[in-house]
Amino acid sequence: MRPPRLRAAAASSRLPRLGLCTTAASASATTSSAALSSPAPPLQRAAEPLSAHFVRTPAARGPGVADDLASSLRALLASSPTHPRAFPLLRSAALAKRLPPEALVDAVLSAADAGSPAATALLSSLLACLSRAARDFSAAAAAYARMVARGVVPDAKSRTDLLVVTARGASAADALALFDEMRGKGYHADVMMYDAVMRACFKGGMHGDAVRLFDEMARARVKPDERVYSLTIAASCKLRDADRAVQVLGEMREAGFRPWDLTYSSVVDVLVKAGRMEEALQVKDQMLLVAGKKMDVVLTTTLMHGYCLLGEVGKALDLFDEAVRDGVALTNVTYGVLIKGCDAEGMTDKAYELCRQMIEQGLLSSTHGFNLVIKGLLRDKRWEDAIGLLEVVADTGVPDVFTYNCLIHWLCQRHKLREALNLWDKMKEAGVKPSIVTYHSLLLGYCEKGCMDEALKLYSEMPGKGFTPNEVTYTTLMKGYIKKNAFDKAYSLLDEMHQNGVSCNDFTYNILINGLCMADRVCEVDEMLKRFISEGFVPSTMTYNSIINGFVKAGPAAVIWQ
Repeated sequence: MRPPRLRAAAASSRLPRLGLCTTAASASATTSSAALSSPAPPLQRAAEPLSAHFVRTPAARGPGVADDLASSLRALLASSPTHPRAFPLLRSAALAKRLPPEALVDAVLSAADAGSPAATALLSSLLACLSRAARDFSAAAAAYARMVARGVVPDAKSRTDLLVVTARGASAADALALFDEMRGKGYHADVMMYDAVMRACFKGGMHGDAVRLFDEMARARVKPDERVYSLTIAASCKLRDADRAVQVLGEMREAGFRPWDLTYSSVVDVLVKAGRMEEALQVKDQMLLVAGKKMDVVLTTTLMHGYCLLGEVGKALDLFDEAVRDGVALTNVTYGVLIKGCDAEGMTDKAYELCRQMIEQGLLSSTHGFNLVIKGLLRDKRWEDAIGLLEVVADTGVPDVFTYNCLIHWLCQRHKLREALNLWDKMKEAGVKPSIVTYHSLLLGYCEKGCMDEALKLYSEMPGKGFTPNEVTYTTLMKGYIKKNAFDKAYSLLDEMHQNGVSCNDFTYNILINGLCMADRVCEVDEMLKRFISEGFVPSTMTYNSIINGFVKAGPAAVIWQ
């Protein structure tokens, strides 16, 4: 005996559910002159377990369901070829009953002739429904294949929906192949179908195919609309075909369409990249004349970029000043274009000024653009300005490890170890992880200052930080020890290199040989040179120059000894 709650739940689960046949029968009855006097009582069936209500209804694959659908459609279409209940019944069978697409098509064609308007309209609506409602394109594709096999040509609108879902569910190439197949069968293609396929090709990177379809529209006597013209121009710009982009833009205007601002900007951009500034300016003038407004930030930035590419940074700066006067809201991209152009022309002061200006306006430079300014300042030996600029944006995430490395290395090369160590501390405070280049720069700074104990301490920290010492590491330390005439420690580092599997390069050997020669120990060179040659070293011009300089410095006694 069930508990009371389960008995109540089981009783409430006895919900009436009409079959396709019952639905169609009631629909037919409403159109009949002899209406029923009272509704039929709900169908009773055995109680289902509660879990049945939480399980998705399986796909109806039995022939009985398809037969019921065909019978119901025949009854509806017999009363009226455009009966309003026919498609809802078909849609329910497709989406709720999940009848296979082939069975749906066969059911319709069993109720209406393949060439009849009723069959075409109903199957076109079915194809559009499956294309829009399906999670993938397979159901719509299967239904379409069945229609074609049985001699039905769905209307252009439903075939457009099929092309869209094919591009989304499969690929742009599949959509294009399907479109070519439709046209190969002689099916009419309207501008919406071309637009759908061209848009899929453009998004899929098939820009050449998008332009090809545009060319084929003329042969098919299909007039392009505003969207198709814009797509063709955009595809031509992606292909860097400036001539074609300008041509189609002219055709678009002659056809009476007003190009979008983005379309004009794309043509200007492709002309700029081709170095055709005069034509770019003409297109810009056309745009402003048609739109009746001033340049926006996109067009302004594009033209500045063109001037910078031609090395005419002065004209780019004039355009920048004009944009500021006109109240154009300039972006960090605009400033970045000018900073790059100024840096290329060696205009460090202007690049620095622009960088400060954009920071004051609350705009953040790109890391690449910021590093260009820093390197320019260091090139002009304005390291204090460079550090000051870094401190302004240190907490913004703009400076990266390259920024700090550039500054630290420059300072260490010029014996400004204290300033380099201050940057090292700020680098860690900003959360920027150092690289092995950072360690090498600091090692160089310590060695140049003769602080070998500090250098050795930093060197010992490297493995723990994930950096394996390499030939640059050891060579830098060797130079430091040689500078202090601590040749024994330099030789120890050479042995350590071999033990750690680090190969010596020619520069390492030459550093040691040159060190001995400069320390008036040229008499030791012969034995060391033989050792190095046995390890695979081939003396170079630099090697012999060092030895000769060593003998010259040592004087005649060394020559006699040798």
